[in-house]
Amino acid sequence: MKANLVITGGEYRSRRLYAPEGRDTRPTRAMVREALFNMLQGASGNAGVLDLFAGSGALGFEALSRGAAAVTFCDTAPGAMAVVRRNAALLSAQDRCTFLQLDWCQALHKLGGQGERFDLIFLDPPYGMDLAPVLLEILAQGTLNPGGQAVVEHGSREEISLPAGFDTLRSRRYGESAITLITLTMEEDRA
Repeated sequence: MKANLVITGGEYRSRRLYAPEGRDTRPTRAMVREALFNMLQGASGNAGVLDLFAGSGALGFEALSRGAAAVTFCDTAPGAMAVVRRNAALLSAQDRCTFLQLDWCQALHKLGGQGERFDLIFLDPPYGMDLAPVLLEILAQGTLNPGGQAVVEHGSREEISLPAGFDTLRSRRYGESAITLITLTMEEDRA
């Protein structure tokens, strides 16, 4: 296994990360991560972050590098979580990381039950996955803070259908990938 992912900015800029072997994980390319954090315009600073489909953890570690207070990494695959832990150790960032080897539904129930809320949530599931159930569970558990943002990485040919309670802030395409930033609908808009 080679450390073949590079952090694009912040405290850990140019540091290399490991990615899980095999085809089950599709790490976000460096160019897309850099564009994403430009779109976020500093939203990761001092933020509580949830990396829900963590894979290599590249998005969460990029947020830590750019000033996030803490990141909760979640992935159901044991190999992916082993790599995320290895990357945290490589960066000496374990004290700012929480690791959950659970599927997205179990993780959101656990975090919601503990009253955990996040300013920034990364959703980078397998392309083609219906995200409506995930977003509805985020809404039901109150996992995203009001004014917070969720970042959805999806195939550039896919259209994201948002359930009631969410609004699109912006969306950009990068080759075969696309990034859509969403937020909770304002309370007065829901009435």
